[in-house]
Amino acid sequence: MIAASWNPTSLTIVAVAVLVGIYSVCAFCRKREVSWDELMVVAINVVGVVTGFYMFVDSFEVAAVKPQNAIFSAIAGVCMVVIFGQKSLGAFVAVLRREIQPK
Repeated sequence: MIAASWNPTSLTIVAVAVLVGIYSVCAFCRKREVSWDELMVVAINVVGVVTGFYMFVDSFEVAAVKPQNAIFSAIAGVCMVVIFGQKSLGAFVAVLRREIQPK
């Protein structure tokens, strides 16, 4: 029953809240100050990943009506997941990276 209520909007809202929260906790644990710009970039990257995923999944339904549109929707969705996913991972790696002090 709960899984049936997971539409793209609710999944996007939950994913953004959870991942921005995790990012903030990671920064807090590293005693790093997080700027508004950083949080917005992480949130936008998460939205891009979820949107790309749903573009890919929805392209199968579109394929019956407009196959050419479905192909391009699937390609764009995969590209969005890869690009925004890579940016999101890079943000998490940057916040978790340990800085080595020179001797």
